[in-house]
Amino acid sequence: KFFLGSSSSAQNPDFNDADWRSVDLPHDFSIEQNFTSSGEAESGFLPGGTGWYRKSFTLPEELAGKSLVLNFDGVYNNAYIYVNGTQVGEHHYGYTSFSFDISDYVTCDGSTQNVIAVKVVHNLPSSRWYSGSGIYRDVNLIVTDPVHVALDGTTVTTPDIESGDGTVNVKVEVTNDSDAKADVTVRNTVYTSDDQKA
Repeated sequence: KFFLGSSSSAQNPDFNDADWRSVDLPHDFSIEQNFTSSGEAESGFLPGGTGWYRKSFTLPEELAGKSLVLNFDGVYNNAYIYVNGTQVGEHHYGYTSFSFDISDYVTCDGSTQNVIAVKVVHNLPSSRWYSGSGIYRDVNLIVTDPVHVALDGTTVTTPDIESGDGTVNVKVEVTNDSDAKADVTVRNTVYTSDDQKA
C-alpha cells in the first residue's frame, strides 16, 4: 500500500493503513502528481516529496532458520527500511541496488503478520534529468540456507578472450550465517552456446 505524505508512525506494525492506496511495484509517485511551474525543468516540472510504502505478509514455518534478504533493485532516492517497526537500514542513492538481511526481524510461523515499511524522501533538486520518486524497480525476498553463495557473490571473467583463448575464471564467495562450521563444495559448470558442457 502507498501513501504520499509524511507520517511519524507508519513504520509501526499496528499502524492503520486501511485508507492507503494499493499500488503495484515498480511505482513512481512523482508522475502521479500535478505538473507545477514552481518545479524545475530537470524534474519534468513534477514534485518529489515523501512517500510511504507498506507490505503485510506471513512467512511459513519452514523458513525459520533460513537466511532472508530483502533486496531492492532501485529506490529514488533516500530510502529508510523498517521491518516490524525496527529500522533495518537506509540507502541514500537512487541509482544502485541494496539489500538488508531481515532474518532476525521477521516471524516465520505461518500466521503472524510481518510488516515491511519503506519511507522514501525525494527532495528537489536532485538530478539533471527526470528521475521519478519511489520504489521504481523490483523488490525481492531472497531465501537461502544459512550457508549459501553471497548475494552478487559470483564473478565470471574471460581474461584471454581477445587472444581467442576460452579460459574462464570463476570466483565464488560463500557465506555462513550460522554459528556452526561447514564444509562445502562449490561446483561451477561452463556450457557452450549450444548447451553442451565445455
